[in-house]
Amino acid sequence: MLDLQRNLISYPNATQKFEKNRANEILSFIQEILKKKSPEGNYLDWLKCKSSDGIKTLINSNKSENYTLQIGFTNNIVSEITNLIKKSGYDNFSDVIVRHAYNFSWDVVNFKGNLKFRYRQSSKFTDNLILNDEVDDFINTNYLKIRNAADTQRAIYRLSIVGIIDDYIIDYANEFIEVRFKSKSENEYLICFENYLRRYLGNSSTKEWLNKVNNRNGDTFLHRILYTIIQFINEVIAEKRKLSIQFMQSLCEIGTDQGDKTFRETIIFYFASKYARFDYLPKDIKDDNFSTIYIIKKYIDFIYTPPDGLGSQIDNAKHLKGACELALNSLTDFNSNKKAAIDLLNCFCLFALDAKENDNIETALKRPLIKKAIDLYKDGFRNLLRIENESWENVKDFLKLFNEKIIDLNPVIIAQIEPLTNELLLNRTTFKLNKFLINITKWTK
Repeated sequence: MLDLQRNLISYPNATQKFEKNRANEILSFIQEILKKKSPEGNYLDWLKCKSSDGIKTLINSNKSENYTLQIGFTNNIVSEITNLIKKSGYDNFSDVIVRHAYNFSWDVVNFKGNLKFRYRQSSKFTDNLILNDEVDDFINTNYLKIRNAADTQRAIYRLSIVGIIDDYIIDYANEFIEVRFKSKSENEYLICFENYLRRYLGNSSTKEWLNKVNNRNGDTFLHRILYTIIQFINEVIAEKRKLSIQFMQSLCEIGTDQGDKTFRETIIFYFASKYARFDYLPKDIKDDNFSTIYIIKKYIDFIYTPPDGLGSQIDNAKHLKGACELALNSLTDFNSNKKAAIDLLNCFCLFALDAKENDNIETALKRPLIKKAIDLYKDGFRNLLRIENESWENVKDFLKLFNEKIIDLNPVIIAQIEPLTNELLLNRTTFKLNKFLINITKWTK
């Protein structure tokens, strides 16, 4: 019996049931192996860490049709950081401090700041942690290599999306994940990726993402497809979550500015909007022949003349706003055309719902919803003015019509509309000139 916490010392009763000389020989051999494999003395962590060929190596080996691999929740980078800090004079430092610092960090600078903060907490503010050059260099080099349980599960899920992993079982008691997989053809991986994309996207957008796999740089096909899934998650799924957070923030602002009743109404119309039913906005947005101006006009008309003949203009604006928020938070197949439509419809509803009698421009511009409406107006028309399949004459006529309807709903905003319109037209002219200059440059080369 060896004590892994006390430099591998052996107790007298360790050999009492065995032939003593032989037992001591075995113990000495084990001590030598452990000291050689774990020179820092962190024997328990080394024993928990098992090394074997990884997924990529096994797939490329073609040694078997089916593979099983156990992957630990974490890797040994945390222990290596702990051991280096202990060597620099902080005997009471522990892995727990590193894990807590990593869990709440977003880059290496923030991580090092968290390490110092967590250490002060653990030592009851009696000591400051100073990272020497060796520790600092190691952290800078290895921060992105730290892998905790959440990182591991996230990575395995993404590998399963593209079919690299077929199945997995999480063993929480022993802190590992058993994965099962086999080698597949490139087409099989693409089919798995396509099935995943179709949960969120229409046909044309799905094809665009699949084309990115073939057009991307990468050593192997698996690298290219994994880089693409990461890009999709960062650009599409993360954006969807960001919009959900922004909606929650706007709910809080509505509650603060307009009270509990409006707060509750906004939530109700978000979940029960009649224009969020499949036959209305969700169906129109998924249409591959989407026309931005047509859709905006269609739903603005619904505010005044709803297809079911029910509700006041204000109630119908609330229904439409709820549908817009739900569309932004639920759908991911947004090109600039669709984003422009949703933004401008949302903008129109906000101007309609936040109109107040005896208002003036100074007080209006201080309210969060009017500020948001102006931002949506800018973003929506910037995208609309860049759409190639909408004629410039149609866009100009629609801009004039949209402005007239906004002013009719909320007359106080008239002072803001003209400078906003001029800014947008200037932005569109600059965009077209830059595009023209780029084309001229290409022709002259």
